[in-house]
Amino acid sequence: MVMSSIEQTQGVFIAPHKEKFEKIGKAIAKALKKHGIELTVIDDEIPAGSLWIVNIQRTIERADFIIADITDENSNVMYEVGFAHALRKPVLPIVNRKVSKVPYVIAGYIYLVYDPENLDGLNEEIQYWALRNRPKGKQTETQPRSLAERAQARFKAKKLEQSS
Repeated sequence: MVMSSIEQTQGVFIAPHKEKFEKIGKAIAKALKKHGIELTVIDDEIPAGSLWIVNIQRTIERADFIIADITDENSNVMYEVGFAHALRKPVLPIVNRKVSKVPYVIAGYIYLVYDPENLDGLNEEIQYWALRNRPKGKQTETQPRSLAERAQARFKAKKLEQSS
């Protein structure tokens, strides 16, 4: 996709500092990059020896939106989500499908459930959400397909797989 001269959309991925979440963040970043959206994975942005919370806050302040993995109900992640909400940033919580319930403070919001073994569905939904939540002035010529169009495309792809 060709970006016009408009400023690039910036997102932030927030998750506990564990390898399993790093894989998810990098997969989401790769999927969003196809649409001209830069996703910062928090671990990649904090210079050694710097004050952690100040850097996290600055990164969130500069972001257009936040994606937060709340699977482990990590207190740092919840603090960062709260900070982003206070700044009125769009926040998309995601949670591993193996979790029996989401934290009650998040349950009233839209969130995505994902399968860590198959991130394709998660990436597609996040791309759609991120494109819909781009600030005015950072829109591209390509608009996301509607939910019905995406469902129809998945149905056709499955039908083709079954016929092969």
